[in-house]
Formats: sequence, structure tokens, C-alpha cells
Amino acid sequence: NRMYLDEINFTSPVGINEFTKHIGINVFPNPANENVNITFSLSEPKKVMLCLLDAIGNILIKKEITEYRSGINNVEIPINQNIGSGIYFIKMECNGISVVKKIVIDR
Repeated sequence: NRMYLDEINFTSPVGINEFTKHIGINVFPNPANENVNITFSLSEPKKVMLCLLDAIGNILIKKEITEYRSGINNVEIPINQNIGSGIYFIKMECNGISVVKKIVIDR
């Protein structure tokens, strides 16, 4: 009782790591002072939510869910003066999958 499978093809990302590579998110400048730029690439238009989190996961800044076009997108997040120097995280959520990047705020 043997079964053989031939020609298995995956055309979309099949794992978390492949998904994050597929999006191609970039956060700059790092360290940041006043603004953080987030650049990401989408293969098709999708709704995306972006947040700035502190070290324990509290949401400090939240960009409302917005539909972004396919291709390269750039979002600028102004950093409030009440956010001190330290290590923070940018969280991007798309279709229930989150990608998190570390950012340093240097005042």
C-alpha cells in the first residue's frame, strides 16, 4: 500500500517566514527620533493595520485599518514627544498574520 505524489506546487506563501519575506517590510530610520517610515510590498490590494508597541505589548500609536494598493507602499508614523527613548516594536497585521519589527527611539 504505497502512495506517491508528483508535482506539488505552492504558488503562495506556505509559512510565516515565507509570508514575511513576501511582504518585504522595512522600517527606517532606525534609530528614529520624530518619524518612522514603514515601507512594504503587497502582491494585491489588502487591508493593513500598523501599530507602535512598547516592550510589553501596549499599543502606543495605532494607524487605523487601511486598504493599501498592490506594489510598494510607504507609511509615515509621527512619534509623539511623550514617547521616550527606548526599544519599541512596529506591528503590521494583514489577513490575521502579524509581522513585528524592532525600532529604537532615540530622543
